[in-house]
Order: sequence, then structure tokens, then C-alpha cells
Amino acid sequence: MPADHPNPPTLEDSGPQPPEDLPEPSRTTPLTWWLTIGAMAVVMALIAALVLSGGREEPGGAGADAVAALAEDATAAGETLSPVVEEMEEWLPTDGSHPPLDVVDAATVHGWRTAAHEAATGLAVREGADPVRTGLISSASLLVVAADTYSKAALVEDEDLRMDLLHVAMDVRNEAVVGWSAAASHLDEAAVAAGLGHVHVHLPASPDLGALEPDGTAGTRVEQENHH
Repeated sequence: MPADHPNPPTLEDSGPQPPEDLPEPSRTTPLTWWLTIGAMAVVMALIAALVLSGGREEPGGAGADAVAALAEDATAAGETLSPVVEEMEEWLPTDGSHPPLDVVDAATVHGWRTAAHEAATGLAVREGADPVRTGLISSASLLVVAADTYSKAALVEDEDLRMDLLHVAMDVRNEAVVGWSAAASHLDEAAVAAGLGHVHVHLPASPDLGALEPDGTAGTRVEQENHH
């Protein structure tokens, strides 16, 4: 299996870790990427479940200061990622339709990857491990993978295979946004409990994704069209 994609951080690590340097796009197979993305989806599901079941324990267990530091980092990361997610929507739609086979230019995709990497790295700067920070880093790292997968799709001449990879990129982007919303909602609860007021760092998300909203409600996921 190729090792040119970043591995998401795990809760067993000593602290949040940024993804490795961004790889250059390279040819791969849909089967390899389905296996890779499937493993990452399992990791994200575990992290999201831990975040949502974490009660009202404050991130880092160090009180209001730790919550405030995480809120500051999450706000900066969210401001970096929001325009990326909004731009991805045009090329990786969330309304259940197919992504266009005519892909966006390489410079735009590189911008997505660079911004997501910057956000993940910024969140990992501070020491200490907690499920909320780890969930945010993992979501940003999945956006790196989504952008990298999209760039790989541009290299595929066969339209059916290209559409498969575009759907992989779309699915990973969706999981990243939903995972981020779970961590962001828990951060908001922790900030209120710590006396800091509401902290809304949710990324733009169509109701079709089923992501949690700042008020705690969730949209309803729509079924994607068949890939072929």
C-alpha cells in the first residue's frame, strides 16, 4: 500500500500531531484508496463518538485557561478552513448529485490542501491531548486527504474511475465536516461550562450532510447518486 498520504492522529498518541508534509499527487488505484479512506472513516467515527460521549469534561482537564486556548486555536483554524469548504461545495456537491468530471485547476486544489494542512498544524502546536482538539485535527487532516484524492482523480483518464475517486474525495470531505461539527459542539458546551460564553467554530455545512449546527441540531443526510 502506498505511504504517500498523511496518517490521522490517534487518541493513543502522547499529544495531537500534525499531518506529515503534503505529498505530491501520484497515480493509485480506487481499491487502494477505498481501503485507506475506510480506515480513516473508522478512526473519525471513533473520535466523534468519544467527543459526543465526553460529557461536560473540559478539554485538557485544566479549566477555563485550557478551554480558552483551544477556542482560540479552533477559531483560527475554522477561519482558515471555512473558505475551503465553501469552495469545495461547487466541485464536490452535498446535494446528492455527481461531482463534475471537469475538475478544477491544480492551483485551486493545492490551495485547499495547503490551507487544511495549515489548520491541522496550527491546532497541534500546543502540548497536551484531549478528544476535542484531536477531533478537530483529525477533521482538518481528512480535508487534506480529500483534496489530495481530488488531485489524484484529475490524473485518471477513464471517466468511470475518475468519478469513483471524486466520490471518495466527496465522502471524505463530508466526514471531515461532520466530525468537525461534533468536536465544535463539544467545545461550545465546554466554553459555556467554563464561563466563557458560546464559542461557535462550526464550518459551513449544508443541511444535507447531517452535521451538527451551533444550536445543537443536526441536518439530515441525503443519499448520493450511484457513482455510475
